[in-house]
Amino acid sequence: MDIPVDVMKSVERQEKDKRKKVLILSLGTGDATYNRMEGDIPKQMYNNKLYFSSYQNVAYSFDGGETKEHAEFVAYPLINHSNPDYIFLVGTVKSVWTAFYSRFVSDDNRSEESINKLYSIEKEGRSELEDKKIIEFQHQIQEVFDKDIDKSNGSYIRIILTKYGLNEDEIQFNYTQIRTIESNLDEKYEYNVSFDITHSFRSLPLYNLIILNYIRQLSSIDIEIEHIY
Repeated sequence: MDIPVDVMKSVERQEKDKRKKVLILSLGTGDATYNRMEGDIPKQMYNNKLYFSSYQNVAYSFDGGETKEHAEFVAYPLINHSNPDYIFLVGTVKSVWTAFYSRFVSDDNRSEESINKLYSIEKEGRSELEDKKIIEFQHQIQEVFDKDIDKSNGSYIRIILTKYGLNEDEIQFNYTQIRTIESNLDEKYEYNVSFDITHSFRSLPLYNLIILNYIRQLSSIDIEIEHIY
């Protein structure tokens, strides 16, 4: 007996709703550059000049397509391209949180107080920070993002701070941090994961990918690594 078309559509919709898209982004430090573009991205005063930390504006394209999107770093076009349900933003305390914030917060929601708070956190970035202090900074960055970032695209953004991975203790800390991705996912869904390794500190994104694959093999969460950018 043939299955009615409306039933088939209902099944397809349920399958689609069951699968969620996850995008894991690596965020590095960029360069401190004199800002000649008024109102473009976050500005901080230093010796009476306006500075920001970011990357050069370049053109990105995906899957061999001719359409190119210009941005200071890959996160913006990648989010537009993949339209994820969940975004995990992995970086160190010193990563360009101000640049990411400014790129994703609308003019109406952008807050000078939030920019200054993120920038003050970036300036605290150094290798000898204690675990407790890093977690504290992570919560502060998360609070700013939760308060100001426009959620009209429906994406859920979670901040994960790691260390530089220079010794065994730092590697263990990073492992614990990346494993928190698992606790933010729900067993009732299946997840297609895209992983970006473009803007990050040396081998950290590769190490994070190893952890993610470990989670995929041993966790009760259904994870499939769909893309590595």
